[in-house]
Amino acid sequence: MPPKIYLCSSVRIDYLSHAKSCAEMLECEIEEIYYLSEADYRKAAGLSGIKRIWLRLQLYVFYPILLVRKVLFAKRESIFIVTTNTFYAPLLTAVFGRLRRAQVVHLLYDLFPDAMIVAGKVRRQSFIARLAGFIQRQTQKRCRGTVYLGEVLQKHCEHFYGEPRVAEVIDVSADASLFSPNIKPSRQPLVFHYGGQIGHMHDADTVIRAIRDCCSDGDLVQRARFSFFVSGAQSRMIRESFAESGVEVIPAVPSTEWRERILDFHVGIVTLKPGGAIVCLPSKAYSMMAGGLAILAICPRWSDLAQMIEENDIGWVISNSPYDEMPAFEDAEYFSKIEEKRRPEEVAKEFHGKVADIIAGLEDLDRKRMNAFRVMREQFGKEELGERWKFFLEQVAEPKVESQG
Repeated sequence: MPPKIYLCSSVRIDYLSHAKSCAEMLECEIEEIYYLSEADYRKAAGLSGIKRIWLRLQLYVFYPILLVRKVLFAKRESIFIVTTNTFYAPLLTAVFGRLRRAQVVHLLYDLFPDAMIVAGKVRRQSFIARLAGFIQRQTQKRCRGTVYLGEVLQKHCEHFYGEPRVAEVIDVSADASLFSPNIKPSRQPLVFHYGGQIGHMHDADTVIRAIRDCCSDGDLVQRARFSFFVSGAQSRMIRESFAESGVEVIPAVPSTEWRERILDFHVGIVTLKPGGAIVCLPSKAYSMMAGGLAILAICPRWSDLAQMIEENDIGWVISNSPYDEMPAFEDAEYFSKIEEKRRPEEVAKEFHGKVADIIAGLEDLDRKRMNAFRVMREQFGKEELGERWKFFLEQVAEPKVESQG
């Protein structure tokens, strides 16, 4: 009998359910473990004071307790796929999972301590950063395997925190079957849309400057509109920056509503700070592609996000890093170069020009939209990703070979 699989995250999000549907190709029992629904999390994330402390208790205390309880009472040799929401949950599961001979997979959505450092929450040499780095190294060592969202993320993580016993790059993707099977041809005014979280890994400052530059062009604003459905750490800055500007800014809506409204959008805006490119990959890009949007990304040209866009011809990349290639690990200034940003006025000027080109070339836009629509149903579809999950989990389930001597 194949082992039971537990898919674990503090918050139940769409791409977690999609990972479950991909893993179901193994034809074994799969159970989701989570503490909050996406709707409850988004509602609580906008609160402050005692209510925000309560949210953190649920994510960082109650969810780990639930996870430990599950692993201690699970069938022996079950497989636990544990996301980095909460970041120390994979290690905690691996430690307690030894009692049940559980095979624990580290599903790396966000890399710590780098996420805290890029967000400006801690300094690289601080005690908290070093503690989180220790947790990350132990996670790589003690978990049976790690799944990365991109090759750049894998290279950075393994260089600084060690290689896992089994590793695979599997796109987070999105369930294309939840979206309309058809897309509308592009027509003016084109809608450039940003949807979902805009947190510390996203280059909000540059996006704001770039869109303000576009809005100063009277001819362009007659043929294009900009729309934000946002939540997260920098959403207030977005709202305040575009107040009374004609740019639509509303709170992020439930996924079901967003999938309906996406039919009226044409281009998805995605962004990553240069430092964010070694931490995560915006999952919303896949959802936008599934809905037939071309992607206009402000991110480093060397990032996993940029490579995905250019390799599949699904959009355009405006680099916010002064480097076309990822800095070398051996470079003494590696970390400062990773986080270094290109001059915002240069990025804004290039963004403005690209928006004008997109408006003038609807045929090229529709070609890229169809590429995105097709790629999500083929290359990033359930069958393709399911095969990759199947291959990976078969390696995870193989008996461990103990070292001799």
